[in-house]
Amino acid sequence: IKQYFDTSQTGTTSTSYADSPLFIDITPSATSSKILIHANFPQYMNTTGAELHATIFRDSTNLATNAQAGFTDCYNGAAPMIYLDSPSTTSQIRYRIKFRRDGSGTGNLGVNQVMNTMTVMEIAG
Repeated sequence: IKQYFDTSQTGTTSTSYADSPLFIDITPSATSSKILIHANFPQYMNTTGAELHATIFRDSTNLATNAQAGFTDCYNGAAPMIYLDSPSTTSQIRYRIKFRRDGSGTGNLGVNQVMNTMTVMEIAG
């Protein structure tokens, strides 16, 4: 089990997914292992009618079924994400939260010193 947490605020005006400071590197012990990812953080758009999307990347792969929508889509609120991944590798991998905006303005991940958390857990297969 590995965990990352901080209280930083990161903003983006990009409509493509941008890196957040939430990431964890893990090296699975077997190709049959699964990795459970849990992340929770506040999201905020500074423009009414705009939306902020967040997703989980494994290295350069977006794990969301709908890549553009991501795992979350909100204007203002918390954004819990839980995903069970099957990476099929014993090489080191990086799970990172990335985010982008729809509409105008700046999207923020992490707000008002509220805790941003990310946890990954290997489940042996």
